Amino acid sequence: MVAAADTVGGQAVPDGGLRIDVASSPEGSRVELAGDLDLAGVAAADAAIRDAMARPGDVTIDLSRLEFIGSEGIRLVLLACERAEADGHALRVVAGDGAAGRLIGILGLVERLGVDGSAG
Repeated sequence: MVAAADTVGGQAVPDGGLRIDVASSPEGSRVELAGDLDLAGVAAADAAIRDAMARPGDVTIDLSRLEFIGSEGIRLVLLACERAEADGHALRVVAGDGAAGRLIGILGLVERLGVDGSAG
């Protein structure tokens, strides 16, 4: 379910909403999150990531355009990594140098999440 402040495939809401863009190709899926990933957006982001992981191929979670990521968002990414490992899927996390990259670095999760700094 997408919360009122969240959009899927549209403009991020300026008051701290979350935009979720999902692109699929034969090689896999890319889930790009932009805006704020907090408690209000976790359910929608989780649904998008689960849908992407149900498709064939690798999955990339791109956090590089997040302006804010809370503990709930970090937990979501950790759980996605655990699910991918359990299912034998490849999961790539792109953190960038913004809010997500800083928090992941501070928490010492770069290696655990297999973080790639680039957005490409």
